Amino acid sequence: MAVPQLRPLKTVREYSFLSNPRTPSAVRQSLAVTALHAGGGEAEVARLARDYKEVKVLNVTNLGAIDVPRTMLSKAQHSSFTEQFRGVGGGWCCAPTDDSKKGQPKNAHFSLMKA
Repeated sequence: MAVPQLRPLKTVREYSFLSNPRTPSAVRQSLAVTALHAGGGEAEVARLARDYKEVKVLNVTNLGAIDVPRTMLSKAQHSSFTEQFRGVGGGWCCAPTDDSKKGQPKNAHFSLMKA
């Protein structure tokens, strides 16, 4: 998928959305799993676009370990990506009382983009 086609509210989903009964079966059944080749640069992005162009959900297993915007995108792609995803984040609140008593946090927040 080209960076300009990415839409944060449509393409960034919670980890459990495939378990949601409202997720269409066509989406749940169109899943592929891969890992990025670190240092692959723009050629790696091209491989993903080519090899998985028909897939609706791509689970990239090592995404958290690679700074994709800085190491795999062209300058123009990086700028576009940063502009579109700078505000994407999420979180949860109101942990169960038992978890709080065990010292676990009551809430958490994440941001897709590093500061």
